[in-house]
Amino acid sequence: MKTNTYILIALFAVFLTACNEEKYLRVPAVETLSVQMWDNNVIISGKVTDSGNVGVSAGVYFTQGHKPKSATENQILLDVANDGSFQAVISELKEDSTYYFGTFVLSSIGFGLGEIIAFKVPRFAAPVSPCENTLTTNHVKDGNQIFSVSASTEISPLETYDFILNKGSFPEITFSFKDKPITGIYETVSQVDRLGSNSQISVKISKNIGYTYYASTVSHGQLVYVNCVEENNFIISFCDLSYAMNYENYSLTGRFEIEAR
Repeated sequence: MKTNTYILIALFAVFLTACNEEKYLRVPAVETLSVQMWDNNVIISGKVTDSGNVGVSAGVYFTQGHKPKSATENQILLDVANDGSFQAVISELKEDSTYYFGTFVLSSIGFGLGEIIAFKVPRFAAPVSPCENTLTTNHVKDGNQIFSVSASTEISPLETYDFILNKGSFPEITFSFKDKPITGIYETVSQVDRLGSNSQISVKISKNIGYTYYASTVSHGQLVYVNCVEENNFIISFCDLSYAMNYENYSLTGRFEIEAR
């Protein structure tokens, strides 16, 4: 009788141990931390936030132009650090295109998915214009005259992200972006309300000629170079941006540095 009792106690102990182990096994979880550019590559960072008490594998997946239908699209399996972090460096992506990046984690219990982040790959090019060495920073040449300028930022009533140049009687120049700019080359559009993508810019010039106020916009298809030195610090440079005002043709060349709000 005692032997049977011992057997029952042992079986009960094994049952409790199995239940406890099963209780602490969970479906793993992951977080998509960031997507950013570095030296013409896109870096996706993620972290396994809960392994579920089992071994896990993790990685990233992505698509171009549309959200992924599953985590198997362009899937990349990665090594996971001791703290759960992992990172993918992806090159040769198409310039001026939107990609969708997500993270995943997989174990014998199940799988988890992180947030999908949309990211637009900018144009890959030198972030300074060919004429940037002809003028010192915070100077603009309008026709044959060279002026020193100061710069400020504001969000316009049209919800554009504006950099504004002004210096005394010098014409005010407004550089309007659809969103806060990143390093890249931006193409001008003729009207601010025609900003259709993050790679476009509108450049408006306002000034007095004699006693008359005039306003004009740089014509379509010209280039402005943006270098994001730090998170909120930019260097903007441009060459021979042509515009017409009061039946005369003008061109702007310049370079300025600005700390955005």
